[in-house]
Amino acid sequence: MGGLVRGYDQEGFLSTYMDETFFNAKPVFRWRREETDLSLLNFPAGCNMAFKRSALDKVNYFDDLDPVEKLCSRGFKIVLDPEVSVYHQHRTSLREMLKQHFKYGRGGTLLIIAKRASKLAGWFTSYLITSTFAISAKIFLIFFGIWLKSWWPIRLGVNFAAIIFAILMTFYIGTTIRTRSLSKLILYPALDVTRGIFFTLGGIAQLFKELGQKTRQNL
Repeated sequence: MGGLVRGYDQEGFLSTYMDETFFNAKPVFRWRREETDLSLLNFPAGCNMAFKRSALDKVNYFDDLDPVEKLCSRGFKIVLDPEVSVYHQHRTSLREMLKQHFKYGRGGTLLIIAKRASKLAGWFTSYLITSTFAISAKIFLIFFGIWLKSWWPIRLGVNFAAIIFAILMTFYIGTTIRTRSLSKLILYPALDVTRGIFFTLGGIAQLFKELGQKTRQNL
C-alpha cells in the first residue's frame, strides 16, 4: 500500500516546486488504483508505504522500492491511494536540493550495478544514457565552436537547449494559469534542467568511482 507525499512547507517556493514539478521523484496519481507491476510514477514512495509482514518476509530484506518490484513478480498487488498521504520536509534551499539530486544520481548508478536486470535499474540506465549524451553534445558543440573560431556550433547548441527549455515550459502552462504565478513558467523548467544535470553528474561521478575501485582491485 502506498500513498502521496506532500511538502510540509506549503509556503516555501522550492517545497511547492517539488510538489508541482512535472519531473517528480515521488509518486503522482489522483485516484485509488491497483497495479500488478511497477510503472513509472505509479509506485509507492519509500516514506509512505506499508507491507503485510507475511509478504515482506518472502523477500528477506527491505531496500526502498526493490521489495515492491520483487513482490509484484510473485503476484502481489500494489494499491495506490491518494487519501493515504504524508507530509514531507522537502529541501528548502537550492544547495541542499541539488546536493540531494547529486546523491540520487549516485544511488541510481549503484542500483544499475547491483540490480541491472530490474525495471528500476532500466529506468535509471535510460535516463543516465540520454542525459549524459545531451550534456556531452552541448559541451562538444561549444568547444568545437571555440576550436573552429566559429559561432555556428555554439548557436546550434544554444538553439537545441532553447528548444528543450521551450518544451519544458509547455508542461507548466496549466500550473501557471491555475496558480496565477508567471514566474513558475520560467523558474520551474530552469530547476528541472538544473536538477537533471546534478542527477547526471552524480551518476557519472559514482560510475567513475566504481570503475576506479575495480581497477585498483585488479592491480
